[in-house]
Amino acid sequence: MAAALVGAAVVAGPAYAVGVGVNGPLDPAFGNWPAWYEDAVGQRLEPCLDGPQCLATIERPNPAAPVSFPDNFPVEQFYFEADTVIGDALAPQAILVMGQEGAFGGATGGVVDGEQVAFGRLRIRVFNGLQTGKIYRVTHPYGVDEFVAAAPPRQINFTDDVGCFAMPCSLAAYASLAGSRIGPNFLQWDTRVSMPPAGFIGDSTVMHEVVGSPFNTNFFKIEEITGFKGTPVRTAMFTDKFTVQGKLAPGAAPVAWLSVPSTADAGSRLLGGTTTTKTVTVANSGAGTLTLQGITLGGDDAGDFALDTSACGATLAPAQACNLSYTFTPSAAGTRSATVTVASNVGSQTIALTGTGAAPPAPAPEPVSVPAPVVDQPRPPVAQPTRAPQLEIDAVTVTRRMSLRTARRRGLSIVVFAPEGTKVVKARLLRNGHVIARTVRKVSGDGVITVILPSTKKARGKLRRGTYTLQVTPGQSTKQYGVTTTRTVRIR
Repeated sequence: MAAALVGAAVVAGPAYAVGVGVNGPLDPAFGNWPAWYEDAVGQRLEPCLDGPQCLATIERPNPAAPVSFPDNFPVEQFYFEADTVIGDALAPQAILVMGQEGAFGGATGGVVDGEQVAFGRLRIRVFNGLQTGKIYRVTHPYGVDEFVAAAPPRQINFTDDVGCFAMPCSLAAYASLAGSRIGPNFLQWDTRVSMPPAGFIGDSTVMHEVVGSPFNTNFFKIEEITGFKGTPVRTAMFTDKFTVQGKLAPGAAPVAWLSVPSTADAGSRLLGGTTTTKTVTVANSGAGTLTLQGITLGGDDAGDFALDTSACGATLAPAQACNLSYTFTPSAAGTRSATVTVASNVGSQTIALTGTGAAPPAPAPEPVSVPAPVVDQPRPPVAQPTRAPQLEIDAVTVTRRMSLRTARRRGLSIVVFAPEGTKVVKARLLRNGHVIARTVRKVSGDGVITVILPSTKKARGKLRRGTYTLQVTPGQSTKQYGVTTTRTVRIR
């Protein structure tokens, strides 16, 4: 194991993932590395050496010629890699790297048979944007880590490499990657957004939403906290899009992924009454067929909930979903809870159901007859108009300087932290006082949304070098907006 912690203190988060160590035989065609690694849900990946989705393609001495070892072979190759960047790709604020890779551990680092090593890598780097000396929590698909921010340019500099480094690695030693942080599943594209290229689990050239986190934290978030293991103060950075590379091994089929909400709230109901029917969604966000093996209701107060699973059949195709229906009839006052466990061919997920039983109000006491006093009738006060406080954005994260090429390819990625009570956010991009792109987005959950402007490839193609004004406005509705926050962006 090799780990690097530079310029920041770190403590373990509440949970860490375990790695992927199940591997195939050593294969000369793949540089005498294992022919594949297979994760906990059956995703079997070979080294990604050839094809536009593989970074190793352009790292071979002759990308146009077939792969051959050792003459036309990259100095490193990946079974799996998922990366993301916050800020401009050419001058990022932060990066996250998660990979299962092979490299050469000799003195030169060149392609030399017998010097193969392999490891699972988790790397977190933040270059700027944090307050020096403050404590930050980093949540990512494979766990949680906490750091004290150092001064730029390396405010957080953390690398955890676990695997086989003693050359030459034996077949058994390659299984040591099970001790890394990368696993027990490889991330894959969320097929509810779009399907990956055939034969791959993603694309190393396209930013995309993912699934596969063992903690359902399929994002990269950096929060300032009150202290180690403390409570969040603010969200400093966030993204839920990653580039993913991974090539299915010969004969391996794409795998499914079960997605359900972690919680569902039935709301409040008087004792003995029954709520209207509510639903929760069960979805297949992977690329293979999802087989539903059982849906059960349990927990302390299961009798207060009625569950209908008839809308969900035996299987779900990729990107397909179905709804579970339930009602809540509280038998006692206070918070009532139950669980819905969904079992499938790729594991089980649990939904925590809650509801609140409300006791009926006590009857009003009998009125007491009291003679009314004779008093002078005061003049009724003049009602003063009241005005609801205007909403104002908590924070906006956007790259202030970016290249024209990046802007046309990806647009401006704007992370908005909306205040409590926000239902919609309006975002506009202006140049020389003229609106060139606009959008209105609904806000839900924790109030953090990501907006891309311009939203279409055609509109991004019309961007030019110069200075742009970004305006972001929260609203209680599309007819009632609050204070506009303005940022200046320079495209060079």
